Amino acid sequence: MDNEIKKLKEKVGITDVALSLNYKINRSAGVHKYVELFLPDGRGGHSDTIVVKHPNDKLSQKYFRRSCNELHDVVDFIKENINQFSVEGKNDFEKAKKVLRQFANEPVELSEESKYLAKATENIKPFDKTRYEVEPVTSHPDLLKRILVQRGFDETAWKVFEPFMVQIKDMESQNKYANLGFPYTKPGSVEPVGYEICGMNHYKQKAQGTNSTSAAWIADFSDGLKPNEVRAVYFFESSFDAMAFAKLNRVRLQHENPVLVSLGGTFSDQQVSSIMKYYSEALAIDCFDNDRAGRVAGIRMAGLMNGFHPNIVTTNDLVMVNWHGQEVKLPAETASILTLAEQVNVSGERVGQWKPAAGFKDWNDQLLNKPMSALSMPNKFQRNEHLAQLRAEKSGAQYGGLKR
Repeated sequence: MDNEIKKLKEKVGITDVALSLNYKINRSAGVHKYVELFLPDGRGGHSDTIVVKHPNDKLSQKYFRRSCNELHDVVDFIKENINQFSVEGKNDFEKAKKVLRQFANEPVELSEESKYLAKATENIKPFDKTRYEVEPVTSHPDLLKRILVQRGFDETAWKVFEPFMVQIKDMESQNKYANLGFPYTKPGSVEPVGYEICGMNHYKQKAQGTNSTSAAWIADFSDGLKPNEVRAVYFFESSFDAMAFAKLNRVRLQHENPVLVSLGGTFSDQQVSSIMKYYSEALAIDCFDNDRAGRVAGIRMAGLMNGFHPNIVTTNDLVMVNWHGQEVKLPAETASILTLAEQVNVSGERVGQWKPAAGFKDWNDQLLNKPMSALSMPNKFQRNEHLAQLRAEKSGAQYGGLKR
């Protein structure tokens, strides 16, 4: 990172720029490790909505849109809105840097929204394990059964994952319900630094202060192997997706010693990088959701495994990837590691792809047989993906050792 840009980012956050452009805080969504901001359209609706991570740490702030969860920084946000600022420069990056300098060096009158955000972020607390009452799930089999049955899991699946689940109660909550907790740990550690919490009726959230930067839910079935002997790490957007994947592919996986990881939705670069540094010889397998956001997440992970953070821009029709300076345009409905690899060198040694079956959004939906829509015949998306897989096999490429 440019040293000047880093110093400017320490002073100027995405929230500062957004609020100056008349974005408003969605107070009903709360302010925790994320804050949602929207731009009113003047007709009672919103013309744009962004979600900002780490609202109380300007340097660490990143934002995404729920329709596509790749992360961007304050420079990207300024470039998106560059026409709103009276600056000149040879390109948008130079203009954005000038805007950052203006924000950093000129006093800004705090709006009511800014004051609200400053007060709200004071209350963001780090993870406090004493806040939660944690017990083994084996002590409460009825709870386990109620939650997991609605997700399509039987007792066989429960037994397999018992070591990686707990019963958890938030003792500071008004309603102290018992839920299912998936402990977040750093690679190589067993000390929980947060939890992915799931309950009845598809209730889902993270424990307050959960470390989603360098920790994740890691279900390690390597059975005594050294970390550098593990051959595959499978990445998912939720713990239930990982469990569903294991159930659906149990015959194939019984000959492996896999590590299953839930990143809990949008992930940080460090989550993936630290895990793959620990499992230093393993393949990182993209098992993210089968929607556009999940496929873009896979491309982003492929970039990390190639040593850089790819710049990804999406439109209604295209996913545009800057891959080591090469601009690649992919149709939005088929963008994935596989189709990217047709145009650039995506290392097949450390990254792979194993998506849910075409027509299903995620692995848990596939287990429950809940397709995104009724599919009576292969659509364009399925045909193109099938062709991409055939071309990959014909060329000898093997993504993560998992040909589909």
